[in-house]
Amino acid sequence: MTGDQARLVAGVDCSSHYMYVLADKLIVETCPFTNWGNWEQGAWPAFFGVCDGIDGQMVVRRDGTLLPCCNDIGARLNLGNCFEQPLSALLASGETKVFTKKLRSGRMPNQVCRRCKGDLSFWTSLKRQAFALANIPESGSVTKRIVL
Repeated sequence: MTGDQARLVAGVDCSSHYMYVLADKLIVETCPFTNWGNWEQGAWPAFFGVCDGIDGQMVVRRDGTLLPCCNDIGARLNLGNCFEQPLSALLASGETKVFTKKLRSGRMPNQVCRRCKGDLSFWTSLKRQAFALANIPESGSVTKRIVL
């Protein structure tokens, strides 16, 4: 990180949503706290679903903690620390590979993922899982016609 980039990151206002592009494929994004991943609500868990954690998104917190996605606000899915090991080593670790394999297979590997992919409504949670198993996108025109 250059000196200009470090000054920009140090002055980021975390109370609002901002996205700073520091370099090609290096983005700093801030989001105010919300109830990400249904964690504070009594959501019905989903055991199946579609998620791009690790592959499409991951988070390196300012303390170096690697998380598979931004919805793990409590850092419950700690995959290692980038200050202690290179990111490439953390991504190649057995723990990360097992986690990624489960996500790619459509299985939610832990309680955090199950709550995130779940819903406050039992029927909506069930519908989302059925769509995931049938490989039907939730936001498509077909899903808008199905009412449970």
